[in-house]
Amino acid sequence: MNIAIGTCIFGNFNRYYLFADSVRMLKKTFDKKGHNIDLYNVTFEDENLEIDGFVRLNQLVRDNRSINSNSNSKMPFVKDIFNILSSLKDYDYFIFSNADIIFTERLIDYVVTSNFDTFLVSRLEIEDIDDINSAIHVSKQSPKFEIQGFDVFISRPAWWTLYSDRFPDYIYGKVAWDNHLCILFSLYSDVDILNYSPPMIYHIYHTQNSDNLDSEYLYNINQLWNKYPLYKAAWSAYFDDIVSKRPLGDDEVMYSLRSPSEEKKRKIIFRLAREIEEGKHGELINENNIREIKRFIKSRLQDLIQ
Repeated sequence: MNIAIGTCIFGNFNRYYLFADSVRMLKKTFDKKGHNIDLYNVTFEDENLEIDGFVRLNQLVRDNRSINSNSNSKMPFVKDIFNILSSLKDYDYFIFSNADIIFTERLIDYVVTSNFDTFLVSRLEIEDIDDINSAIHVSKQSPKFEIQGFDVFISRPAWWTLYSDRFPDYIYGKVAWDNHLCILFSLYSDVDILNYSPPMIYHIYHTQNSDNLDSEYLYNINQLWNKYPLYKAAWSAYFDDIVSKRPLGDDEVMYSLRSPSEEKKRKIIFRLAREIEEGKHGELINENNIREIKRFIKSRLQDLIQ
């Protein structure tokens, strides 16, 4: 299998080097298993950061200043990154990862033996480590799977090309875009959501900048929650009512156990959401009323799960 792993590295943090080390090790391991993994760093046209083992793709043109000329930062749009990776030739899958993630061999083993259109992967928070050979210890401050969002996104290039127009512009490095991708993957693809034990990816716990209440944050929030009431209702039915209610696992890690019925419920929720989007329940609900949509989904879910 041929896989492209891409990221966006702009800064100089130790956790970025750990990410690079982890995927370089994956490349060596899976080369020996008969698979090909190529590594890419997607950057702006004027960036010149070289990372050993990575091909630099200086193809990003647009940035957040096109919507906020007063911004002090320069951040790309998620869609542009995915479009660049999906346009690479002769890959079975492209993977996009945030640059502070540590990959496990287990994730790629799973992908190459599966046949899903897409995958979403949530991280397990861990304590700081010196290198990728260090022992892994669950974070004491945040001993959990980060189920509210995702850090690794995997897609067949043909699927992304077909459905990318449904994904609006989101600013990378801010919230909400990963939730929107989860919704789209769930609505229009055969997706596997890997947000439970055993962990597929790790993340060294640190304070987050993505939820700072700046203009980019508000822009992203508005893109999803204010413009797509159906999606907000479906996400709430899935996340608030099901995933966030997982019991504490035997390993004392929050949200590590997925019940046997959870995936069945997710599929029903998003099947109903797609039916609503296609106008099949227009006589029963107002598709712009979030509470009404969620009430309908919860009612039908109870009937269909029996």
